[in-house]
Amino acid sequence: RVWHTELGYIIDKYQHWSTYTPEDSDGVMVVYASMYGNTESAAQALAAKLVERGVNNVRVYDVSNTHVSYLISETFRCSHIVLASVTYNLGIYPVIKNYLEDMKALNLQNRTFAIVENGSWACKSGDLMQKFLDEEMKNMTVLNERVSLSSALSSEKEAELDFMADAIADSVKSVQFAPFENLTDGVFHCCAFSFAHNRMPTSSSEKCAHSYKADAFVF
Repeated sequence: RVWHTELGYIIDKYQHWSTYTPEDSDGVMVVYASMYGNTESAAQALAAKLVERGVNNVRVYDVSNTHVSYLISETFRCSHIVLASVTYNLGIYPVIKNYLEDMKALNLQNRTFAIVENGSWACKSGDLMQKFLDEEMKNMTVLNERVSLSSALSSEKEAELDFMADAIADSVKSVQFAPFENLTDGVFHCCAFSFAHNRMPTSSSEKCAHSYKADAFVF
């Protein structure tokens, strides 16, 4: 696509994506994989508890029914991600595992995770998701407040969900990303060329490999 205007907007997006800086420092994404509805209920309950604590930028996604392109887009936007997965054959539910593999393939970094696991026996998904985040990915923080379910959400486990909601809310409020410089002024560097953020290159001597016309950048 050729961009003629709003260059600052495009550069801002590029800065966030290339540095793996979340676009929304207060964004929470709750991603769940549920077989019989119990993990889904826990995910929805957690989202409601977060809103009660003043965390309003919350989105809930069913991994089984959401294309991974939407999930990855939201993952780049949000600073906090909740992984809620049932245990399947002593492993991570396949759609959640595929989602994690996509994050790894894109080298996603600098996110805070919370883990909800479910399993009526030999509940393993939480440990395996934590291991994946610790060993397969970079610069990821996993909150200590994990919730382990055995089928449905009990009153005892709901109290643990409250502790998790408190931890996520505290973490969201403590996250402060330094803003990028005003991209409507100053200088943008590309391919050893320097351009003012509020103008396009005006002569052939200014053009780099990403600018084919005097009035447009091509990314």
